[in-house]
Amino acid sequence: SYIKQYDATHVITTLKHFNRDGFILHYSGVMDNFSIFLPESEEISQLTEYHAQKIDETLVRILRTDFPDRFDKGQPDFSVVLSAGDSPKVDCECVPLPHSREGKLPLPEELITENISKGLKVCNRYDFSPIWNFASGYVNPEIIPTLITFPPWGYHHFECFQTYRFGYRVCNEFLESSTRHPFGKLYFGNH
Repeated sequence: SYIKQYDATHVITTLKHFNRDGFILHYSGVMDNFSIFLPESEEISQLTEYHAQKIDETLVRILRTDFPDRFDKGQPDFSVVLSAGDSPKVDCECVPLPHSREGKLPLPEELITENISKGLKVCNRYDFSPIWNFASGYVNPEIIPTLITFPPWGYHHFECFQTYRFGYRVCNEFLESSTRHPFGKLYFGNH
């Protein structure tokens, strides 16, 4: 993963390249609280709002528990872009797509030159701040070098991640159905 030092300006600029399903998690060291910032857009779905609400119940608890010294009154502010769609919904002119799954991607300079010649806005994906993506990632990390993939929000994934983190047990939804796990929800055939 390609991550360089970034600030709030990078976070806001990165979010501006999202078509939808992106928002910002911000920690204020002065106030010792977390806030969610959704972009001003008609494109914000109820699902995105739901995902943003789940932050308070899950991710903030994990961050405060695992990093108590970092997220304590008087510490520096922290901001990160979060994505909760199936994959990050970023402007196409920012993200190069290979011609095949194994194909080489254009270099940032090539992409910028191509965009200028087409009259598109200039975007360098290497200038993105980190994006914590709670969904599928890309096979090729060069598509969005700052993308960090986490468990999906949908159907029990993130809640089960929290259950495992704090309860040290696997949710029934992710256990095999067997005599050992009678409440397991996964069924496998005999192989």
